[in-house]
Amino acid sequence: CGFVYCMELVGGKWSTLVSFGLEYSWALGYLTVPLIALAAPRWDHLQLAISIPTALFVAVLAIPSLVPESPKWLLVNGKLKEAEEIIIKAEEENGKKSATGEVKFDSTVDEDREKNPSNEKVNVTVLDLFKSSSLRRCTIIMYYLWFTNNLVYYGLTFNAGKLIPGNLHTNMIISAVIEFLAYTVGIFAFLYLGRRWSTSSFMIFGGVSLLSTS
Repeated sequence: CGFVYCMELVGGKWSTLVSFGLEYSWALGYLTVPLIALAAPRWDHLQLAISIPTALFVAVLAIPSLVPESPKWLLVNGKLKEAEEIIIKAEEENGKKSATGEVKFDSTVDEDREKNPSNEKVNVTVLDLFKSSSLRRCTIIMYYLWFTNNLVYYGLTFNAGKLIPGNLHTNMIISAVIEFLAYTVGIFAFLYLGRRWSTSSFMIFGGVSLLSTS
């Protein structure tokens, strides 16, 4: 949810930078777990130590208007005025306010409003992902990639203690540091090689590496 929200707020090269930037927080959490476990070796103390900050963070996010609604979501739902207010506020905070003080939306927004002047909501289900051939192909590929990547990631993380014979905490710290390095390499690869070549190369390299060690 947070990933999609951030992606709706940026575009261009910032999509790459922000998406990988979010993953750094995941690696940071991975890195802090063994460090906290060293200070709180009992499992119940460890669970409390990593759960209480999360609860506090969720409580902060629950504060009304602290996190603005996604402008793209507002546009899709025909709430142009609210979307414009959020964009103008963002421009002011970034020192890039337009000379007219107004936001010019893409012409497609007006076209959509003409097609649906009453702003009626169109019912959409997950089955809509399989209606057209191109969308169906992309959906199936994404399902497969998400399943395999998460399964492999879970397996590697679950067996991080066997990375180097020795201390479990040290192995997890090393694994987390490697993850930081992987995200950094991924940023440069996506920016200079493109998404298709980078993703294909990393998937092939990862698959061959796993097969060679099995």
